[in-house]
Amino acid sequence: MTISGEFRQALFTLVASIIAGALAGSIAGWMFVQAPVLPNEILIAVPSQTTGTAPMPDIKVIPVDRTPLEPIVPPAFAERRTSSIATVYAVHPSKNASDLLLREDVLTLAVAITSDGWFVAPQDAIEDRRIEDLLFWHDGRVATATKAVADDRGGVIFFKTDLDSLTSPAFARYQDVSRGLAAWLERRSGSFEAVSVTALNDDADNLQGRTSRRVFRRLLLTGLSRDRDTGAPVWGMNGTLLGIVDSGPDEPLRVLPASAWSPSLSYVLLGEKVMHADLGVRAADLVYLRLLRPEEHMPKRGAWLLRDKAASLPAIDRGSAAAVAGLKEYDVIQRIDRDILDGTADLAEILAQYKPGSDVTLAVIRNGEVIDIPVTLGSVVVSRELK
Repeated sequence: MTISGEFRQALFTLVASIIAGALAGSIAGWMFVQAPVLPNEILIAVPSQTTGTAPMPDIKVIPVDRTPLEPIVPPAFAERRTSSIATVYAVHPSKNASDLLLREDVLTLAVAITSDGWFVAPQDAIEDRRIEDLLFWHDGRVATATKAVADDRGGVIFFKTDLDSLTSPAFARYQDVSRGLAAWLERRSGSFEAVSVTALNDDADNLQGRTSRRVFRRLLLTGLSRDRDTGAPVWGMNGTLLGIVDSGPDEPLRVLPASAWSPSLSYVLLGEKVMHADLGVRAADLVYLRLLRPEEHMPKRGAWLLRDKAASLPAIDRGSAAAVAGLKEYDVIQRIDRDILDGTADLAEILAQYKPGSDVTLAVIRNGEVIDIPVTLGSVVVSRELK
């Protein structure tokens, strides 16, 4: 049988179409297999039931755990039942009971130190005002001072008010404070600012002998003081009171350490005169002095007994415990019993740990030689009641 040319051409076209279709299907199948298909996508694409109704995909609710972030302020502050701060105003006789307390009338902040109404504030901020001219504002309550005791050694005034149910703090010792220590400055009630201790004593320019009857040391913190920062508390991370601000606006942030005045509080609460042990000397802390030409035997630390030339006062008071023991001008006290004078505390702060009349041994450098001098500590009254 003879196959015509037209039939041969049609047969060839049909075979070529079949081969091309098979090849195209193979390529498409290979490409589809290469694309990843996730299991959950399959679940969504395939209905859960094969009925005549519309398919419903399976829905799984994933629970989300919500854990609130802890506050940056430690619970020791955030969970206090009442504020530790009162604002002290100067009350003018011309004011009426309905008048507002103005910002310019603020003298200082005061910090609650007992639950039954005792507060502490820097002595310099109150000046010579009568206690009847002072008004305390605390958590919406107004109170007056019923008693005020000045601690000339610590540089503070203790006020008794009729406020109650206050938060009373623990006090940091001078051994607890070091350079670089992180702390919280409470400029206003409940408003905390992170600071750190940069120096344990910022007074490095004094070459006069300072009396052992008063604490002159001030902690230096990062930042500057602002308006009405005086008296603001500085807290350690564990909630202890490190001290209160004792600097004016735009000045370096200086803090009167709690260790300077907390030993006097027990006397005040008992209604007694504040009495502390005393040597009766004047000294400069060698840790913070930068002498131009120090002598070869001059140590790097200790209380250097010097006279106060500006006030014409001797290095050693006549008849004092130091005079009786035989101490001399230019002696350097390096240790009182086991307490080393290394710049972490004033001489007055260390003496406050001892009772008046205690027998102690001083390690003294005199002309390059170390000698031990036994001393019976004297006593001094450092308080006075304000009217």
